[in-house]
Amino acid sequence: FSFSLKTYFLSIEYLDNICSKIISFNPKTLFQISLICLILAAKFNEQTMKAQHFQSLVKHNISKNYLADEIYILQLLDYKLNIITPYDILKDILNCGFVFEGENYDCEKMNYIYSKLETILFIFSERNSYISMTTKQIAISFIGFARELMNLIPYNNMIKKIFLIDPQNELSYISGLKTIKKKIKIEDKINNQNETISNKIPLYCQENKKIGEN
Repeated sequence: FSFSLKTYFLSIEYLDNICSKIISFNPKTLFQISLICLILAAKFNEQTMKAQHFQSLVKHNISKNYLADEIYILQLLDYKLNIITPYDILKDILNCGFVFEGENYDCEKMNYIYSKLETILFIFSERNSYISMTTKQIAISFIGFARELMNLIPYNNMIKKIFLIDPQNELSYISGLKTIKKKIKIEDKINNQNETISNKIPLYCQENKKIGEN
């Protein structure tokens, strides 16, 4: 349905919040709830016609009492639909930048890594580790991950100052960074000098799904 990543990550937050309030449910119920979460996220983020089209196509697969079920899900969410996701925080940071004057890095490599971070976050969201980390922990850990790829200190004094990282919560981001590095592997493949940067550093997740190959 070509929904945005913003909608995808918002639907995950809805589902995660709901699952934390329900003691038990069967796979069929989980599937139904997940569809409602996606519908709600689409209504919140996507164009009205696009969201309504999706709802009309799938609501009959959910239940005969879709409207009542949707209201029930909204109640479980306390009607709070504007939830900040790791994707939102990461996008804000990407717009502002996380490398600074005086730091030595390859500009071409930086641009390539910038362009792939959203895709890496999307793949990481499929790992169990995603739901065990906090929203800010995921986003800041990804910033440290990207900086390490550029041979920079993941959390220098400027990063700590901007993102309010103190000694107490720094350990959380270091732990998050270690988790991401276990799940995402980077390989340098340079076959000849005429290759583009995207061919030089293809990205893989742990299951060898290739991310950045042309």
